[in-house]
Amino acid sequence: GRIERSVRDAYISTGFLLWRANSVFTGAPSQIDAVSLEAGTHSVDLIRAASGWSISDPFMSDADDGKVNEMIGSLLALESTGFVHDADAMIMDSFEPPIARITMTRDDDPVTLRIGSQADISGSEVFGLVESADRTAVIRIPKEQLAKLTPTPEGYIGRIPIAAAGSDITEIQILGADNKARLLARRQLGEWTIDGKAATSEYKQALNRLVRVLTSESASGTRFIHSDETSPEMLGSIVGLDSDGQTIADVRFGLDSSEDGLRLLIVKQISEGQQILW
Repeated sequence: GRIERSVRDAYISTGFLLWRANSVFTGAPSQIDAVSLEAGTHSVDLIRAASGWSISDPFMSDADDGKVNEMIGSLLALESTGFVHDADAMIMDSFEPPIARITMTRDDDPVTLRIGSQADISGSEVFGLVESADRTAVIRIPKEQLAKLTPTPEGYIGRIPIAAAGSDITEIQILGADNKARLLARRQLGEWTIDGKAATSEYKQALNRLVRVLTSESASGTRFIHSDETSPEMLGSIVGLDSDGQTIADVRFGLDSSEDGLRLLIVKQISEGQQILW
């Protein structure tokens, strides 16, 4: 019988190249277990746990689920404009090292996209090398689709300093810059006491406000402080404990002036010499 010429060409000239899906990554956002982004000197590894997303490298911290999910949405929306058959050595050499590398893992099955040199004269497209356990393909990707992706870990730091429920904090210790105790507050059945005496309504409001700032209110910004950087001058420390006496919050605090007036600074040490500022 007779077949269409385009069907014949798909077999003889280009194999199945024209039949391949254009999506670089597949799956639903809820199916993604891990993401890694790398470009130049910046890189970040993110993993999903039952409690949400977290940064696992270059430091360990809770991640902003909204920011991570936004980035995953952008990755799942990546589409190639075409496949490159028999890529020459110049194209393949541009992937070693790549300009950027993105790996997305679903069900323990990682798919890596390496970004190489520009694919057209105008620079609107770049070559990409997709690698997985069962496929390797060279593709062309519009540059604008990659514009919103960032490999800097600061962009994914969680905006809430303490990943715990406010109701879990039953004791607050406030220490001065000299590390000496300034205030000891305990909460039982929703009522605060300070140094063993019932707290005034003003202190109750202040303590409840402090708990909300630590555990539920998003900071206006975050910054990762490297070991070779100088952190802002702090006024003291805040330690929060649960009903079993376990520490669930241990941060330093300070004040900073801005156009809107004074603002609270919170700093948490995450490893030797490394800190996060909210």
